[in-house]
Amino acid sequence: MLTMHPLETHELRDAAQLCPRDPNALLGHLRWCMCTPYAEAFSMRLGPKVLGVATLVHFGTTSRVGCFHIHQAHQRKGLGTLLALHLRNVQDQEDRSTLMVQAAPQEAAFWERLEFTEQCTFTTYANGHFIEASRDEVALMEPAHTLALLHLDKHATGEDRRALLLEHQYAAHAYVEQGRVRGALLPLVGQGLIIADAPAVGLELQRWLPPTQHRITVPADNAAANEHLRERGYDPIGSSVRLVHGSAPAFKAEMVFAWPWGR
Repeated sequence: MLTMHPLETHELRDAAQLCPRDPNALLGHLRWCMCTPYAEAFSMRLGPKVLGVATLVHFGTTSRVGCFHIHQAHQRKGLGTLLALHLRNVQDQEDRSTLMVQAAPQEAAFWERLEFTEQCTFTTYANGHFIEASRDEVALMEPAHTLALLHLDKHATGEDRRALLLEHQYAAHAYVEQGRVRGALLPLVGQGLIIADAPAVGLELQRWLPPTQHRITVPADNAAANEHLRERGYDPIGSSVRLVHGSAPAFKAEMVFAWPWGR
């Protein structure tokens, strides 16, 4: 009998194998979700066998699908639809207005059939070379910068993501000009997050990311970010689509110079 359950510890290894491309990365994500108060992990089982796994990460009234995998031998049998509907039911039960997923372009039609709507696209780059960062305005983020970080992120994304940001604030950098925080870099959130109020600020913070991350994902609609990466010799290696079920947050692509999740 097919059942849905919160993911259990003894299922972790089997669940990680559902992503043969990078099982270790999935294993780390699943462990994080299982011990993080604002995240959930679910397994789809047929008897003792794990056929699917998915996670949700919650930000106030919005949630994002962190991962979504179905066993390769059982794909195209309706199991993905059942798992996705389970996530929607969880969203409804927890009274959150928005559910988002970032998927490969070829997967977009699947989510659209479940009443998700495309909001924006992202491009992932790698293999480039940045000149050394040198601006004095960029320094390690201090406690006094925290409220400005939360305000800047909410203005850029339309979401209240304070729990995620505060957890990953360690090793963050802020671009501070005359006492005002104009941008922030959080290298430990996924593949790195950069929010900035102007292109000059965001492009400078991009130079601080390569020492900790080998890939960088930016919104396709941020022309300045994409042009800068190509100028530095970066190659586009993947793309992804963000789809939304419910009320779409007011995402401002021009303020995002690195996005934590890409393909």
